[in-house]
Amino acid sequence: MQLNKSMLAAASAMSMGAEPIAPELLNLLIVDDERAVREGCRQAGEALGFQTHVAEHAEGAYRLLETHGIDVVLLDMRLLGPAALKCLRRSSGAGPPPR
Repeated sequence: MQLNKSMLAAASAMSMGAEPIAPELLNLLIVDDERAVREGCRQAGEALGFQTHVAEHAEGAYRLLETHGIDVVLLDMRLLGPAALKCLRRSSGAGPPPR
């Protein structure tokens, strides 16, 4: 997974001691097969004020989508292949309505 501008901006904000950008504790689900990427994204999400949940594969993501009110999904599309679209469809209808 390559870092994009948003991830670089978040990392930069964290290094400068920026205030969290999430006014409420929103649930962030990170789905990636690379442990370093999952952990880096988890740390960045927590520093920005998110309650983070991580999954290594689609099955784990499905369980978290069913048991937590996920607000934001960071999904490695290459990891899941065709299952990525299924995961996105499931995430869009999962949990309580957005706040």
